[in-house]
Amino acid sequence: MRRALSICWVGCLAACADSPTQTLVRFEADSELEERADAIRVRLFAEDGTLFYDESPPLDFELAKRRVPVEPAGGDASLRFRVIAELLEAGEPFATVRAETGFVEGEIREVWLRFEASCLPITCTERESCREAACGGDCVDPAPRGSVRPTPAYACAELDGGTPDASVDVPIDASVDAAECDCACSDDVCTVDGCVPAIPIAEVSLGRAHACAIDSMGRLWCWGDNTDGQVGVGLPVEGEPGPPVDVPSRIVDDELAGEPVTHVSLGDGATGARLRDGRVFTWGNDDFRKLGQGACCGDRGRFDVPNLLEPGWINVAYGADHACAIEEADQGFECWGRNTNGQCAVDTAITTQLSAPRGNSHDNDWIALSAGSAHTCGIRSMGGGSLYCWGNSGGGRLGVDGASGDVAVPMPVGSQTWVGVSAGARHTCGINDMAHLYCWGAHDVGQLGVGDGGNRMQPNRVPSDPDDPLRVGWTFVDTGYEHTCGIHDGALYCWGSNLGGALGVPSVSGTSTTPVLVAAGIQRVAAGDDFTCAIDELGALHCWGRDDLGRLGLARTGDRDEPARVCFSE
Repeated sequence: MRRALSICWVGCLAACADSPTQTLVRFEADSELEERADAIRVRLFAEDGTLFYDESPPLDFELAKRRVPVEPAGGDASLRFRVIAELLEAGEPFATVRAETGFVEGEIREVWLRFEASCLPITCTERESCREAACGGDCVDPAPRGSVRPTPAYACAELDGGTPDASVDVPIDASVDAAECDCACSDDVCTVDGCVPAIPIAEVSLGRAHACAIDSMGRLWCWGDNTDGQVGVGLPVEGEPGPPVDVPSRIVDDELAGEPVTHVSLGDGATGARLRDGRVFTWGNDDFRKLGQGACCGDRGRFDVPNLLEPGWINVAYGADHACAIEEADQGFECWGRNTNGQCAVDTAITTQLSAPRGNSHDNDWIALSAGSAHTCGIRSMGGGSLYCWGNSGGGRLGVDGASGDVAVPMPVGSQTWVGVSAGARHTCGINDMAHLYCWGAHDVGQLGVGDGGNRMQPNRVPSDPDDPLRVGWTFVDTGYEHTCGIHDGALYCWGSNLGGALGVPSVSGTSTTPVLVAAGIQRVAAGDDFTCAIDELGALHCWGRDDLGRLGLARTGDRDEPARVCFSE
């Protein structure tokens, strides 16, 4: 096939080439997507699949004012081409649009393609594109210049304006009857796959009685107990305890504006968030100086809005009253807050409380950290993923046979290669590189999921039955105070204490010592103090369990013993 291409990434009003037959490919994006993106990658393919254009210009211009002009070789208007465009953040694509289109002989036409926030959690097949949170055919008629954008339907008609080609998919919204949907949130978009949230959630973290979530735009939302300002929305009366925030509230503090949040971790009345640029902010209760701000708060003992800790971190991991974070510079870690059990990896004879991040001599190759009530665990790149734990060894939570008392030096846990770890109140769980799940520590309410029996001093396989199909296939685990939840091949399982309905399975009375199925189609889960939240495959958040202080984000409508949808609204 003969091909010709003319390109112009400037705001010209006329076409960039003097050709009577031309199609201008143009783009729009929801405002939050355009703010997040720092570049756009555009690829053009001929009908035979040959790539003939691939550029990734930085987004230092307004997207809607730019265009990519495409000319057919020899003016052959019967030629067609495909477009794949991606918005990039730090070099990684996070939003994609596709289209197949062509030309109209002797005319300059436009094709408008829009990046939609509701499509972020949707994955379409190769010959489809997402519009209005659903997949459909990607064939787009080029429209006259100056037409209403974006192109209204992904269905090609004959170029002379005749009837649609029967071989082409119907418009996306034609196969969905909104009346058939019974969505829990008013802003949901009804699709053939279900109710897609207008604000998809990417990450969720739970503390003792409050919760925070990061949406697909990198915006932070929090709710629940706000006694000490841990929700981050300020306190109505200075010096007085804050009332509960019983529905998700977006954190719009000036310090966070414009920079996406990439990670959030919650402690007992405290919150820590890491921004894309490596800055970490903390707020809430400053007991044991767990905000890491030094003598930050005078007699108040708290920050009720995000306050900058210091830059240069990969993540932050909060336990009950302490926190640790990996440094960007050399992948060492520093901790702050309560150290009465050595959980900050500092000898208790030196100090039982760190008011600001303090480094140590414990190597410089850490890739993951998780903090529990009085212990901490981390994974090092040495050996491809070796696991270490330190702090209070009570009940076997460190997973080191023979450990006793308080251990201020990281101790190796077994000899496996680990890809994930979660430290709870008195127990720990981890996943190895074979997708096997192991738990150890306190087992008084079944939180290890290994069947009957007492505490385990070393990692025990979950489940313990060698014939159980759950023995392999685990991808994610999170430990709460007295229960644990994990994801196995996309399905959510929980075990341990069902106090308040934390397991999400009404048929379980009291406790479960083995994993019980909660729901399918889950990608993330977080376990707190008698409550749980999970993100499904469409990006919708569901929470259940104890609902005092608004911790479920359901407007304090009472405890739930099965998943209930949490709504987010601007």
